[in-house]
Amino acid sequence: MENAFKILPMVLYVIVGIISLVMAQKSLFSSGFISFHEEAAGMSLEKLDPRVQNVILALMKTTGLGFLVVSLLLVVFPVINYFKSDSIIQFGIPIVCGIYCFGLFLANYQ
Repeated sequence: MENAFKILPMVLYVIVGIISLVMAQKSLFSSGFISFHEEAAGMSLEKLDPRVQNVILALMKTTGLGFLVVSLLLVVFPVINYFKSDSIIQFGIPIVCGIYCFGLFLANYQ
């Protein structure tokens, strides 16, 4: 039973890490708005000035890079923590990832 309490958090981190990896791929390799961006803007990216398009795509790629970092943290470090337990890895990594994801949520919600 005690072993299950060590494995379950690791599995949950890896699942969230994989979801973040999918979002990283979607944002890093995007050549246009994501569907909810287009709905919020009320127009397609192609209708905007080309310079504004470049700024928006750069911001989307930056978001994708953040998702990539979060996904790597959530997939790699829980496995490391399973074999070599460390409180910084155990608590610090999820807190840092949570801060990024919460900030991203707030930015998209507003």
